[in-house]
Amino acid sequence: DDATRISYAFRLCTARAIRPEESAAVLKLLSENRARLRQGELKAGQIAFSTFTKPEDLPAEASPNDLAAWTIVCRVLLNLDETMTKG
Repeated sequence: DDATRISYAFRLCTARAIRPEESAAVLKLLSENRARLRQGELKAGQIAFSTFTKPEDLPAEASPNDLAAWTIVCRVLLNLDETMTKG
């Protein structure tokens, strides 16, 4: 589920467990961006696809919007100060 994925990604990025308030903030970010993608405010193709990642490369159960929403979350996690300075 989303919370488990977020917990795992956060641990990979920061080398520590995510706190409940951090998890809630990331879940909110994911939810808000899924809504923005559904409404057309953001374009999945501009966020998630490139020369190396194409829609046809997605697993059958994944949608372009879901890939884009998770791409946003991953970019945020990878750009945390804590990720950049973990020891």
